[in-house]
This record gives sequence, structure tokens and C-alpha cells, in this order.
Amino acid sequence: MSFDLYFSRDNNTVPPVDELTRYFAEQTFVQRIEMENGGIQFLYSNEQTGVYCTFFFDRETDDEDPSLFAKLGLSFNLNYLRPTFFAFESMPLVENFCRYFDLKVENPQEDRITNGDSDSLIQSWRNHNRNAVHAASQSDANITLRYFPEDRATSWWRYTQEVQSLRENLTEDLFVPSIIFLSSPEDQLITMIVWPDAIAQLFPDSDYIYVEREKKKLLGGTAKQTGVIAYSDVMKAIADQIEEYPTRSGSIRYLPVKNRGPVAYAVNRLVLTPVELSQYTRILPESLHDVKL
Repeated sequence: MSFDLYFSRDNNTVPPVDELTRYFAEQTFVQRIEMENGGIQFLYSNEQTGVYCTFFFDRETDDEDPSLFAKLGLSFNLNYLRPTFFAFESMPLVENFCRYFDLKVENPQEDRITNGDSDSLIQSWRNHNRNAVHAASQSDANITLRYFPEDRATSWWRYTQEVQSLRENLTEDLFVPSIIFLSSPEDQLITMIVWPDAIAQLFPDSDYIYVEREKKKLLGGTAKQTGVIAYSDVMKAIADQIEEYPTRSGSIRYLPVKNRGPVAYAVNRLVLTPVELSQYTRILPESLHDVKL
């Protein structure tokens, strides 16, 4: 199930392949893929956020489709059963593409021709994605639906977009963790970050923190301990040492380097739940949706 768009200029033409190739060669996260039937895919795939979508150029179109736009062979595709941030990231690509080549967009889901405004396309995808999720939830097909609230999904996306930039540009020596989606042995969807050795780092919102620490033994020496603890419990335990770090997506809690020493005692007092991470399954963003059923 997917959301499809078709493109055309006012004179019923589309840009030639060489112009399309030059355009997409300058776009971030896009690769050109030759199709077996002679068509071309321009695949956008952001490994950081997991968002992907495809622009197609293919003259072998469906002869029964009455749409002139469809017959011109230039189209766009974004799957359903995804979090809304897939549309937030993808539709501006469509708008920029239309502006650059002076294209109109046919949206067959709405039976409309527009100028490619990203806000209206996001809303259109959102509406039809909602319908697709409801239909899939009532289908007999073997489809796994994992719900994650839209506000939290969008917050994850905004932070994740900044992770690489933060790692490269932070002036203070802070660890910038990724927030990962996991399925627990009980098939519960959770988010988790890691905190190794009480280091100075950012603490983006998550359900749990995987803590690694050195703890003194009764008879001398130290032992490595690992386990999970609720994010809220960690923040409560080190609240006096936590500050706010400003980012484009909003302020994020963090432990400054200067405060690392005072948290050592608090970290050793945390009650960790030992876990075997191999029993947890990494969940990709494309396997989630944010439609509340």
C-alpha cells in the first residue's frame, strides 16, 4: 500500500533523464538505480532516520490509466503504515522537485492537481495512511502493526536528524547517544539509550537507559555491572547535576563534564535490572506507525 504522485509541466512534458540525473545527483541521500524494464529509480534513503521514498521515471505505464500525468512516466512513491515523520521528511523533497522543474502534481488519492505544496501533501498522506492502518488492523493478512505515539515518534525523528551534527560540532566532550527502538522478550515496544561509565552525555527522552558501571567489590577490586533502569529514575537520581542543552529541536537534558564526578555515588546506588540484550529485537522506524486505533 502506497501513496503515489505523478508529475507534468504545463506543456504536458517532463524533464529528460539527463536533467533528472543531474538534479538528483546533487541531492543528499539519493542514489540512481536502473530498473530491469529500462526505467530509473531515484531512491532517497536516510540511514539516520530510516526514512525512504522513491522518484520513478518509467515510460512503460499502464495503458488503461486515463491520466496523462501517469502516462508521462514521472512519479513519486511513499509507503503507508509508517510514522508521520516519513511524510514530514519526504514531502518537502517533492515540493523542492516541483519548484526546480516547474512541475504540477497529480494526487490520484484526492483526484486533484496541485503545485506540490508539501503541507497539503503531508495532510493527504496522513489521511490515507490513517485509512491504511485501520484497514490493515482489520485484515486477515499477516501484518504486524507496532503503534508508537505521534508526538514521541516526531520527537525521536527531530533528535535523530541532529545526532550526527551534534557529534561533530559539540564544543564540550559529550557523548551523543542514539535512541533505539527495541521489542522486549514480552513483545513490548520500548525506547532505550546507553550510559556507559557515568560519562558526560546528552539524555534525550527514552523509556529506559542501559547503564554500564564499575562497582567496588566487598573484598577489593571492581566488577563491571550492566542493566536497565527507567529513564525517569535516572533523571531523578542525578537531577542536581543535570542541565539543559539547546538544540534546533528543543532543549535536551545533559550531564556536563564538570558534574561527572559528583554523580558517581548516585550511579552506584541505582538499582539496575539485569537483561540479556540478545533477547531484545531491534525495531526499524519503517516497522512503526503512529495512528491511534
